[in-house]
Amino acid sequence: MTSGMAGWETPTGSYSIINRVANETMESGAIGAESFYKLEDVTEKGYSPMDLRMLFLSSHYRSQMNFTWDSLASARKNKETLFALVERLESAAPGTEDISSSFRTDFFEAIEDDLNTPLALSVLLGFANKANAALDAGTLIDVKRALAFLSEVFLVFGIIRETVTV
Repeated sequence: MTSGMAGWETPTGSYSIINRVANETMESGAIGAESFYKLEDVTEKGYSPMDLRMLFLSSHYRSQMNFTWDSLASARKNKETLFALVERLESAAPGTEDISSSFRTDFFEAIEDDLNTPLALSVLLGFANKANAALDAGTLIDVKRALAFLSEVFLVFGIIRETVTV
């Protein structure tokens, strides 16, 4: 497989992503065939720029990323899991059990290890699983600390909730 550049145009200008990315396994089975998509192509299929960001975070910047629509769907599911957790935490009864501190440490260790975003994302999703399980079990977790951790991570990753415009 070769290095590639994926680019797209927006109303405000042209943007390119260079990360040795965008190799897609074509439905015909031609492994290694390259396709390049505009952001418009992604949004026309119902995906958002944040879904694409989540996909990019799942690949280390020094590694080639194999783009597939299935991987983009998985990235969207991960994003939705995180936003659903925020909503659950915002409506949860406050408690004192700190479940986020060890995940915070692991997250920032991954980021400081050559910007290992795939590992950091894995830590974040592990936190989401643990927090959801604790909420399901009725554990009164430290909601403020958990939300602060998520807010910090969203800032580092550039993750924002999208607004729908009609």
